[in-house]
Amino acid sequence: MKNKIIKIVLIIASILLLTILALFLPYKWITIVSNGDAIPDYDNPQTALLVIDVRRNLTSKNGTWILNLSQTDEMIKEINHAIEESIKKDIIVNYISNELKKYSIINLFTNRAMEEHTDGAKIDERVVIVSKNHFIKSRMDAFTNEDFETFLKKHNINHLIITGMDAEDCVDKTIKGALNRNYQVTVISNAIATQSEEKRARKIVDFRNLGVEVLTTKEFIN
Repeated sequence: MKNKIIKIVLIIASILLLTILALFLPYKWITIVSNGDAIPDYDNPQTALLVIDVRRNLTSKNGTWILNLSQTDEMIKEINHAIEESIKKDIIVNYISNELKKYSIINLFTNRAMEEHTDGAKIDERVVIVSKNHFIKSRMDAFTNEDFETFLKKHNINHLIITGMDAEDCVDKTIKGALNRNYQVTVISNAIATQSEEKRARKIVDFRNLGVEVLTTKEFIN
């Protein structure tokens, strides 16, 4: 009887361990910050605005993985102001979206919020679309999409202006990927969002400590 109990305990422990690994390893994979070659000193350097992961499932009251509606409503308004100003300043506007395979563990764990080819994974319809520069990533760091990095190099981009969400995840990892390549990085503080004002404030402090310039939309416009 004792041996049977031990076997059952071992089986249960093994199942729990495998479940934890099945969740942890994919999450660890999507959170890795990429490394890359340092960008050259361009003769005619350009600036790009990034709009990261402003997807319906995170920003709509009908979304499957709502982040923070009061913050994301404000964020979208400020992103649109930044887009309008970018057009005036000839800043290249890029849209970045995270999409996952239907049966990936992370997709299922996040209530299918990032499932590819679904309406909920599309950019929130309130966001002003001014270019066809739309890059899909399957990890948090936008630089894991090689086409995105190639695009930046092709257009002599050396300065990135960051907006979008989540400040603690995809925004954070993309910023670190950019810094690893020696990009100048600016974050628009009221055009990023996360789960609470306290968490957003902490991330803004973190970004400043990394050497990132932090501006409000008003400061960016002026």
